[in-house]
Amino acid sequence: MIEDEIIKLKTVFKNKEQKFIQDSKSEIDKRNEEIGKLRESVQNQYLKNINLEKGKNEAIIALKQLQETHQKILNEKQQCENDLKVVLLEMEKQKSIMNERMKKLQDVFLLS
Repeated sequence: MIEDEIIKLKTVFKNKEQKFIQDSKSEIDKRNEEIGKLRESVQNQYLKNINLEKGKNEAIIALKQLQETHQKILNEKQQCENDLKVVLLEMEKQKSIMNERMKKLQDVFLLS
């Protein structure tokens, strides 16, 4: 009778031990799956960050190129304005010379 009780208790404890081991393995597997998903998520986020950083660097380079182009255009504009001023001054000078010649011609025609 005591032996039967001991066997029953051993069986109950063995069953509980097996259930505990099985539950523990299930919990470990579940945690490992969650860790795997987290690793995958971290890897994806890392790749996204790399792509964003690459895009940012490309945008910075493009912006610097645009700034350089803008500065060149401003320099060319300033040079064109300076050249135009020189041309306008020369035109005014030539106009004055032509007006003087015309006046002389008119005076010659009027005197004759």
